[in-house]
Amino acid sequence: MRIFKKYGTFLCFILLFIILNLGLSFALRPYSGSGSEMWKGFAAKGQLDMVYTGTSFCLCDVDPALVDEVTGLKSYNMGTNMQSIQSSYIALKQAIERGGITRAIVGIDPEIMEMGRQDNFRAEACFVRNLSDTLPVSKKIAADASFVASKDFIGTPSSVLYYFPWTYDRVGNPSLNIREKTQGQILDMTDHRDENGHYGSDEIYGEGRHFIDLTSLVQWNNEVDDLYYINVQKDNLDTLEDMAKLCNKENVELFVIAFPTTQALSVYRLDSYQEYTDLIRNTLSKYGVEYYDYNLAKEEYVDVFNLEIYRDNGHLNNRGTEQFSKALGTMVTKYEKGEDVKEMFYDLPPYEGN
Repeated sequence: MRIFKKYGTFLCFILLFIILNLGLSFALRPYSGSGSEMWKGFAAKGQLDMVYTGTSFCLCDVDPALVDEVTGLKSYNMGTNMQSIQSSYIALKQAIERGGITRAIVGIDPEIMEMGRQDNFRAEACFVRNLSDTLPVSKKIAADASFVASKDFIGTPSSVLYYFPWTYDRVGNPSLNIREKTQGQILDMTDHRDENGHYGSDEIYGEGRHFIDLTSLVQWNNEVDDLYYINVQKDNLDTLEDMAKLCNKENVELFVIAFPTTQALSVYRLDSYQEYTDLIRNTLSKYGVEYYDYNLAKEEYVDVFNLEIYRDNGHLNNRGTEQFSKALGTMVTKYEKGEDVKEMFYDLPPYEGN
């Protein structure tokens, strides 16, 4: 009895704290958010031939159904908003272990290769938490522990906040969310993925602020003095190399790509962009992996400099997605036939800086 009196208040506090956390998570965690839809959709697909990983570029730009029409494969889109290269590695590993894939397309861009994982806790925590929700208990505990004990988050408030998902994985309309959960169905279909993991849009982008093409690229670099240098983080480059090693070990054909955007060639200095491209290619070449930059795709594959194929200043709309997805299918098919994939792309114009 004395032991209960001594610890009873503390235990009651802990119990109330857990109940409050569960209640807030029920009210604020999405019934069917993009990240949870990705992992649940992946689990429902079963055996796969190929997956795509990357940021929202991947999520918006790749329609697996259109790629599959060209390749005859079964594929799935594992892209998520602001997906770090570390999360892409986790997705790739899951796709190999649970999906049995034999091919993978990994999308990267300078922003992601510059970004520290610890700087993007919300996206990282959502990614792992939504994965954890699809795993059996033993693997769920391991996935949670690997996140909170990672060198990027251990010893920081982030490692504790991970266990309070309503702080980072939350909706703006709790009332709708509660109704969806109590009724067990999506009541507003806005911003949801399809069964293949793709998030499409018919929107058409207007004017591009710094939109140029290859013919004006050198002139642009000579005239504009506030373009960015690319500073790749070593951890990110190491993780990209780990992905290549993993695919080699598991006999998975890996394609590393850059997604087409309206501004990739206009916000970075051309000499820095070339150095970045060389760095990525040299890193991957040790493992027999090629890097394909779709910002340099020829017009017959993707009409990169046509604003009408974009929904905003970076992501493709459905018209652009159709072009790009079919181009990805062509790339994979050409590669497997031993044909020249590089003929699909232009080279960057030579530039030594000014």
